[in-house]
Amino acid sequence: MISKICKVLGVESAVSSPTYSLINEYEGIGGIKVFHFDFYRIKNLAEAEDLGLNEYFYSGHYCFIEWPSLIEPLLPDYYLQVKLGKIDEGQRKLEASVVAE
Repeated sequence: MISKICKVLGVESAVSSPTYSLINEYEGIGGIKVFHFDFYRIKNLAEAEDLGLNEYFYSGHYCFIEWPSLIEPLLPDYYLQVKLGKIDEGQRKLEASVVAE
């Protein structure tokens, strides 16, 4: 899904999950930046804090996060949460909600 969104934003480079690097950065049309995070392998919140997440989250650029529940206390006060689920073979369910604390 993130790869498709990046394509719409004009990202021409290959988009893949940053499982080992934690963060991938892409550039789209007109210098748009896209930050793609994957926190599946994160060991603790301190490891995530060391990445300087606030600089990314409040940069004004797109930030897409896989496994956000692992860093929930570090998420911004306001964000769009998108959840994907599988209904059956070939069909997915998408839920989107605004989170504002």
